[in-house]
Amino acid sequence: MVGLTAEANSLESSQMSSQSSPCNCKSEPAQGSANTNPLNPQNTTFTKEVKTKNSSRKKSKYAELRVFKGRETKLNHAILITITKNSPQTIYDIAKTVRKQKGLTNTKYTNVNRRVKALEKQGFLEKAGYRHAIQGIQVTLFQPTTRAYVALFLNQLDLDIFVKEADESTLIIELAKLILFFEMDTEKKIA
Repeated sequence: MVGLTAEANSLESSQMSSQSSPCNCKSEPAQGSANTNPLNPQNTTFTKEVKTKNSSRKKSKYAELRVFKGRETKLNHAILITITKNSPQTIYDIAKTVRKQKGLTNTKYTNVNRRVKALEKQGFLEKAGYRHAIQGIQVTLFQPTTRAYVALFLNQLDLDIFVKEADESTLIIELAKLILFFEMDTEKKIA
């Protein structure tokens, strides 16, 4: 898995502060800091957002994950952002919050329901329990999985900047993680 772990972040930030590096990266906040949301672009070291020509909406174009491709891109992104900010939530609560976002005001509950079920099937959301609704029925609460946080983080990550500007020890750590991941993946396929 490509991404900076807490160990790599602390190692990188300590090395960046002790050395004068030509890297023009944003520095990581301390781990005990109040603003440590992994989805906040100010907290990520190697992110870059680009405005598209025909749109005023900021759009990341780097890690093109399948969940952020195709017709359902905008709704998937809105659902994952909504549920990571405040979870667990019911589908109705997610739909209500998604409808407040620019460009999604006419989104129907059935579309949100379908996308939430699809994201659950793909492993981005999971059931977190049940809540009694006003009508006396039980409604399911959903929360994001680690896969959802990783997908949102990778959607903001610019791998070109990471490879160019990361220090040697961070690159070695990430390479070792990738090799370990692919070895375990190959062993699973063989077994």
